[in-house]
Order: sequence, then structure tokens, then C-alpha cells
Amino acid sequence: MKLSFTTLGCPDWTLLQTAERAAEYGFDGIELRIGGDRHVDPTMNASERAEAAAMFRSRGIEIVSVSGYTKFTSDDKATVEDNVKQMRINAELAHDLGASYVRSFIGMVPESLTFDAAVEQVAEALVRSAEEARKLGVSILLETHDDFSSSESLDRVLTAAGRPEGLLVLWDTVHTYHCGERPEQVVQRLGSAIRHTHFKDATESPADAKGRKYKYVLTGEGYIPIRDTVLALQTIGYDGYLSLEWEKMWHPNLEDPSIALPHYVKYMRSLLGSLRG
Repeated sequence: MKLSFTTLGCPDWTLLQTAERAAEYGFDGIELRIGGDRHVDPTMNASERAEAAAMFRSRGIEIVSVSGYTKFTSDDKATVEDNVKQMRINAELAHDLGASYVRSFIGMVPESLTFDAAVEQVAEALVRSAEEARKLGVSILLETHDDFSSSESLDRVLTAAGRPEGLLVLWDTVHTYHCGERPEQVVQRLGSAIRHTHFKDATESPADAKGRKYKYVLTGEGYIPIRDTVLALQTIGYDGYLSLEWEKMWHPNLEDPSIALPHYVKYMRSLLGSLRG
């Protein structure tokens, strides 16, 4: 298994700084977030895309995916179609950067839709999106997030879509844990559809403005079963990335990425070494 991180964790770094530090800290890959002048964006021209790809490639860092923000649960058909179009644009960016994947959310189900109706709508839109992305050699990663944070709910979408080639899973391990799912349950349900992962650690905390009774902490300092999660991934022969999603952009009080990122590498390399031993 390889290590990567998402640029959500280093919002103040330039792409060049990100590439340099990824190599310095010993990462194998990177996820490039779409949005903002310090990340990547579909408005980048061909020269800018080539330059960004070269920054990482020349340092031995694989661009694993681009992190898009498309969603497909709206009760407005025009909005759904706009997201289908945006997915195509995001997939083109991933292709030009040499990434294999483009990340997407599914979304929150509005009160005007039943969950079953939302699943059918999402599945239809994603089948079309996956087909378009596949033409570019890019696969879609659906993240366990929002109203589809559990493996059970995400599996319903994959099943409704007929599990087409190129429609895969990004397992956010914190979200499924907070849904009450054990790591072995997740891998049993989603299996080989899991092609990428997000790791974070958390500890109990008074409820925040969104009602969350936890806060993020450095890897290994919280209650998330990281070792059990890696062991569960081993049972399905997973050989992809264990990616740190350090949410510095959304939680500015978190430790600086210059602390959190090398700490993650040290912790995870030690964990992986102990499991091999």
C-alpha cells in the first residue's frame, strides 16, 4: 500500500511547494483539490496543466486523483445535468494531469425526494458520467460522504447503476465509522470497488456548530480503528493509496501541514511495517 494526501490539508501552499514537500516527507502520491488559485482548476490552460503534472512527476509523486465536488441528488433536473457536465470537465482535467481518478460526492437527499427515488436518479446520472469519463481513461470515485456516508447506502447506488466499469469507491474511513460500520463490514460489502481511501483520526469533543461530537487529531491519537482498517483492506488484496485527508482548509485550528503530514508518513510506515513483520 502507498501513501498520499489531499491538498485540502495545505491550503496555503502553492502547487510547487506541495510537490516539493510531498517528496521531502516521503509520500508516493497526491490528490489535487479542484478550486482556488493554489490548487488546480478546470480553467487551467493546456500549458498550465502540463506544468502542474511535470512538477509532481519529476519528483516521483503520482497524481492519484483530482477532487471534484459534483453532486447528483438535487430535485432540479437542470442542476443534475449541470453536474453531469461538470463531471466531464473534471474528468478532462484529471486526464490532462495524468490522474486515474476523479472524486465525486453523491449529495444530500432533499425532502422533496424519497431516498429510493434519489438513488435511481443518481444512478442514472452516474452511469452517463462514468461512460464519458471512461472515454478519457478516467474512473469516478464516489466518496462515502453526506447522506451516502455508509457503505450500505453507497452500495445501493452502485447496485442501481449496475456497477459499470469506471464507477468505483473512495472509502472515507471516518465517515463509515461514525455511521456505526466496522472496517470488515465495509470491505465485505464494497470489496474490490474500493480503489482509494481517506484516513483521518478523531477524538471526542463537545458538539460543534454542525452537531459533531468529535474533533480531528493527529494520526494515531484518536479512536478511529486505523490498524483494523488496514487489516480489513489487506483481506481484499488492496494495494492502492492510504490517503491523509487533513482538513486544514475547513478547520484552520488544526496543526500545520508541516507537522501533520510527516507525522502521518511516520505513523503509517511504522504500522505497515509491523503488519508485514
